[in-house]
Amino acid sequence: MNVVNKKYSRILLAISLLVMLVGCARQQEEEKAYREVLISAGEVITKMASACISHARSYISIREYARITGEDFDAIVDKILGSDYQEVLAQLKANKMKIDEFMEGLEEPPSALAGLYGKLFELHALYSKIHALAVSPSGSIEEYSVSINDLESQMNDLKSGMDLLYEQ
Repeated sequence: MNVVNKKYSRILLAISLLVMLVGCARQQEEEKAYREVLISAGEVITKMASACISHARSYISIREYARITGEDFDAIVDKILGSDYQEVLAQLKANKMKIDEFMEGLEEPPSALAGLYGKLFELHALYSKIHALAVSPSGSIEEYSVSINDLESQMNDLKSGMDLLYEQ
């Protein structure tokens, strides 16, 4: 009877180890997939923030051109950008809504990815500020330009920090 119990104990131990190994492998695969989601989301948000910054810079250039020439800003927008300006604005707003929906639906990460997850939400908050400035410019051109440059610098710093977390 003792030999039988030892044999079953070994079999149970082997099965337990196998179950643990399979569970660990599955957890690693889930973490890897979730990491890829976070990385991809960070890249999309960064690209959309960059698009907003480009849009803001075109606004700054047109405002400066209007100031120098004395022409009406809206007339210059129509002359230089035409209907593209409104289409770009509409696309920036639509993309923002999609990103916001994605972020709201993002599930809590595995504990190993909590830092990267937090940084992604920081990046999203920064993108939201950049987007707001890009689609609704206000203030003097100097203040606006400084704000855009400051937010771009913050975004680059945050993205660099995220890149370090990607490698871990």
